[in-house]
Amino acid sequence: MATNWLMTLTSLAKTDKNALELLRQLKSAQTDEEKERAKQNGKEYIQKITETETSTTETNADTSTTPADPEATAEKEPETETETGVADDQGVVGNPDVPTDDMDEKPVPKTVEKKYDMSEPAFNPRLAKMGITREEELFKLGVYVRKLTREEKILIRRSIYQKKKQYMSATQDAFKKKQAEARAAKLADPEYQKYIHQQQLVLKVEEALKNHCNMEWMFKNIPGLTVEVLRELIQVPANANRFRAQKDVFIQNFDKKYGLTPKQEEV
Repeated sequence: MATNWLMTLTSLAKTDKNALELLRQLKSAQTDEEKERAKQNGKEYIQKITETETSTTETNADTSTTPADPEATAEKEPETETETGVADDQGVVGNPDVPTDDMDEKPVPKTVEKKYDMSEPAFNPRLAKMGITREEELFKLGVYVRKLTREEKILIRRSIYQKKKQYMSATQDAFKKKQAEARAAKLADPEYQKYIHQQQLVLKVEEALKNHCNMEWMFKNIPGLTVEVLRELIQVPANANRFRAQKDVFIQNFDKKYGLTPKQEEV
């Protein structure tokens, strides 16, 4: 079998210097060619040892007691048990002292602590919101955590640009949506609608005063303007000042003809 010679060589290495040297060459082989040469040397050495032992055994069998002799059997039994025990011990699955046939070792993956993981979000909270990793954050600062090719550097720059662009676009869209919702809610507010209507009337009254129109003309030609509405407009100090700027006696004339509220009289 393929593993018999290897187990035998490992067992012999404990007492045989030649076997130990062959086993060392097998373990230290780097290339496939060196491994194959070391395997072949090991197999040939074991085959040579086996042939020598077989020849010696046959010679001893011819000159010693027959196998039927109880004493001869008793003498050979310990040797058989010892060889079997060595083979069993060396052939246990998972024994770290026994090398595999091809001497290939599977690398054990290393677990990276989260604080050292460069794929985690950036340390800077603003960059982390954009989805930029720690490696990309350090790359922006000119620090490389690993050796990079020119193509890899281009890909990292492109990744940072795309993440920033997507973040800014998403932020602007969210802001515009919020503004639109606020504007819609404001336009639906009755108080705001009333304010807009009053400002439109103030502009029309100002225009009429510029053209020297009297109050009777205003009430007839400005839709929605009545005595009560104009009185309410005059009660706002900013509106009253705008009317006085066009005609300084407009408020006094309105007071004489229609009267003002006590609050406005004190202004």
